[in-house]
Amino acid sequence: MVNYKVRKATLDDVKSMSIALSESYRDTHSSYRPIEDVERTIERNYTVDALRKTFEDEHWNGYYIAVQDCGLVLGAGGAAFQPPESSQLYVIYVHPEHRYKGIGRRLLASITEEVMAQGAKEMWVSVEPQNMKGIPFYEARGFALKETRGAYAGTDENGKPIFDEAHQMLRFCREIGQGV
Repeated sequence: MVNYKVRKATLDDVKSMSIALSESYRDTHSSYRPIEDVERTIERNYTVDALRKTFEDEHWNGYYIAVQDCGLVLGAGGAAFQPPESSQLYVIYVHPEHRYKGIGRRLLASITEEVMAQGAKEMWVSVEPQNMKGIPFYEARGFALKETRGAYAGTDENGKPIFDEAHQMLRFCREIGQGV
């Protein structure tokens, strides 16, 4: 049994977060995506510098981490409340050496509690169709497939989301409180 606690991440956690998120992302996606794409995504999102920048992002709630007393991050996840009653789970990863120990479930529970407190009644997550680690996890926690659409690719000059229709994502949703 691994001892850890789930809490909000701080800037002091980014080095260990970078290792856990990078290794998990690589393990999850390298079986079906070109390694160059995997490494480019890690460089853009999970390096120490990229993670530091997330603490300045006002459009999401920040990271929750599963962390041991020694500071080793075992997993991390984050979401954002989307008024009036929705939320978007952006990321949840557990280091490959620590999967299947309830860490992802506990991270999701903490993230869910936070967005519920903000008024969310549903939670959405986008998953690549080939992600056979993520899909069963979400389905086991009450998420149901609702739609397929292009991957989020940023915003236009007016702040409206842009979607890459060449890279389709499965969109799952659940009512908050189910299957946590």
